[in-house]
Amino acid sequence: MHFKNTTLATLAIFLMVTSCTKTELTSAYSNPNGAGSTARSAAAGTSSRGSANGNYLVICKTPAVSKKVLDQVQSIGTVTRSLAEFGVVLAKSTDPDFASTISQVNEVESVVPDLEYDMLVNTWQSDKAHRFSASAVAPQTSHLSLPGLTGSNSIAPLQWNLKAVNAHAAFASGYKGAGAVVAVLDGGFYMDNPDLAPNILVNKATSFIPGESAQYKYPTGISHGTHVAGIIAAADNDYGIVGIAPAAKLMLVKVLSDDGWATLGTILSGIYYAANNGADIISMSLGGFFPRNDHTFTPDFLALNRAFQYAKQKGVVSIAAVGNSSLDFNGQGQLTVLPASSVNVIAISATGPLGWGTDQNTSLFPPAVYTNFGTSLIDFAAPGGNTKLPQNNTPVTIGGLTLPVWIFDEVVSDGKTGEFVFMSGTSMAAPAAAGVAALIVGKHGGNISPVSVENKMKASAVDMGAPGNDDYYGRGHVNAGNAVQQ
Repeated sequence: MHFKNTTLATLAIFLMVTSCTKTELTSAYSNPNGAGSTARSAAAGTSSRGSANGNYLVICKTPAVSKKVLDQVQSIGTVTRSLAEFGVVLAKSTDPDFASTISQVNEVESVVPDLEYDMLVNTWQSDKAHRFSASAVAPQTSHLSLPGLTGSNSIAPLQWNLKAVNAHAAFASGYKGAGAVVAVLDGGFYMDNPDLAPNILVNKATSFIPGESAQYKYPTGISHGTHVAGIIAAADNDYGIVGIAPAAKLMLVKVLSDDGWATLGTILSGIYYAANNGADIISMSLGGFFPRNDHTFTPDFLALNRAFQYAKQKGVVSIAAVGNSSLDFNGQGQLTVLPASSVNVIAISATGPLGWGTDQNTSLFPPAVYTNFGTSLIDFAAPGGNTKLPQNNTPVTIGGLTLPVWIFDEVVSDGKTGEFVFMSGTSMAAPAAAGVAALIVGKHGGNISPVSVENKMKASAVDMGAPGNDDYYGRGHVNAGNAVQQ
């Protein structure tokens, strides 16, 4: 059998971008050395609660779960969730021999502890956030400069990411993602945010974190999930920003606690839920480093690969951020990054401008300084924001909002009602790509296969960097205007 031991504490699972804390944040500044952090330092910074608290993943030899396996688990523990088509059972037991006993069942491949990890500890290495109130921005009728939109979307002039993906061309052609459902696997969400509320499928919002609803539980702070969801499908209305697919529907699935803790089991549960409840696209701004050749992690790879294979069979496109550690994933190095490296997952790197606040005609497409890269990992690039080091703190004013110039190179999206947040990271790039995928799905009335969606993303992407597939852009930078013409 394969059983994980204390070496699992070296696993570096991390949320891919700036995230929330219990206390109210105004600004969070990056560690200037963070952009060059190595996998070793990332692993050293990862915190585990040290045990699984009696929680286990029982992984079967085939993607099925028999009554025999369930009965055996129930005999010395409790089945907390059966992910039958993955061949995975989430179980809880106080029996010290649980793993060794269940692993003797012929149909069982592995029994591994479902450990909890702090998914926030590494995010402050290279990311930052700044929030501001809606009242800080001068009133505007911004839709006049955004063809195809009807709402005022007063924060939209700060959204250089819309231009980066050529969203306006899609809007002008009449495509806004209607008919597509995007499952956002993340932490909690401000469910009543005016930009998100019109598109949230309230009856399908759910949480796999015990004791926490899908709602972001703190009255103040920065909700990473809300920011990500806004990039995808903030409504075209008279409030705030506008999403890349502003008519798509949002299935909000909480797989990370609002204190930053999660397990592989909660993430697998989210994938299972989305695939079985009508999602067309799964967007994941989360992930972690795994030792590539350590057999103790084989069960994790197997479970995730089965999950995404099942999602694809159910017609779901899976998209994930690749991480913010400036690491080259070419070749067969010691680490891999999951879920971005899993089979049937579209892996997204980040791009962004350097100095947009002073020159709004500057290129929007330089690779982000923090993004992981490598042709063996990257499928597409999308806008995630950028950081020029050292940061330029010269104040500039855009739309009545005065901030240090470097902040405008980040991606602005929703926070709690009345507030907006600048963030940067591959966490912002993945939902941008998910928004483009939603436009494709919407154009085809929700009746299009994952393979066809990816092919259309490939055919419509803009080739940048070295010709063809390259380290930072993969098969190209996503382009919404081109995509809806496919």
